Amino acid sequence: MLLTNNIITIEVAEHGAEMTSLTKDGREYLWTGDPQFWNRHAPILFPAVGKPFNNEIHVNGVEVELWDRHCNPVLNVNCPQAEAYGIWAPHKKGCPFVCLEPWCGICDSKGFTEDISKRKYIHRLAPGETYTFIYTIEVY
Repeated sequence: MLLTNNIITIEVAEHGAEMTSLTKDGREYLWTGDPQFWNRHAPILFPAVGKPFNNEIHVNGVEVELWDRHCNPVLNVNCPQAEAYGIWAPHKKGCPFVCLEPWCGICDSKGFTEDISKRKYIHRLAPGETYTFIYTIEVY
């Protein structure tokens, strides 16, 4: 889906409503998904942001193993709900982007083996409850 006004144009994937393009004055400000470096736009960050210690999380006393997620324009990203920001780029020579992600959670600290509900900055929702995560991106 393409949305445009007299200032910017954004493209949003119909599946998941993920923003895949943000252009202003003909310049792209979001990562385009070049498979040479990283062929995605945004990882699915569920059930948690960041790598758990030993690739394991504990939920209600049950240990669950997770898979490993390898995870010049001026932008201002503002997110009042974010307790932390993930700043990363793939470890590939010549990689042309850095990712700045507002997070409501962080990786486990070394040795953390407690229930995932005790993870720092975790948001817990009851069944059927919703949470609105709002952030702004200003392009200069």
